[in-house]
Amino acid sequence: MAKRVRAVLGRWPMGARLFGEAATALDAIRGVPVRYRWSVLGWAVLNWTLDLACLFASTSAFGLDVHWERLAVVYLTVQVVRQVPLTPGGIGVIEAGLLAGLAASGAPTGSAAAVVLAYRLVSFWLLLPVGLLGYVLLRTRFGEHSDAPVPTAGMRDVTTGVAGDSQRN
Repeated sequence: MAKRVRAVLGRWPMGARLFGEAATALDAIRGVPVRYRWSVLGWAVLNWTLDLACLFASTSAFGLDVHWERLAVVYLTVQVVRQVPLTPGGIGVIEAGLLAGLAASGAPTGSAAAVVLAYRLVSFWLLLPVGLLGYVLLRTRFGEHSDAPVPTAGMRDVTTGVAGDSQRN
């Protein structure tokens, strides 16, 4: 099957490049031990669930009566659309998608706009300083001039296939 896909996509330069990038990503995933894959999947599902709970809390705070199932469909649809990297962090794309989805669910547009702004304030803008702090701490601890080992226990180098306990930057 992969050979057929490669043959079809290989006719176009963009298709060949995308197939190559997908193959590289799959090789990288295969280099991660299975127990870590399940752990990452569990944390990702928890992240999405808590993000949906944040949106639900925003709708409740503004008194919108949108059933949780409709809200979940709107949320998941917006999450799929935001995978196309049009803007950093989905700025504008997420807001427009959520506003359209909430309005289509029967919410008044003014209240829906307030919900979207409150949700994005909590789920995006207030997290930026936390991310910046994490970046600074990691940069000072594991920066390019640091001699501290980067933890890679159980990980395999996808270029060599060699497993390692830790490696230097």
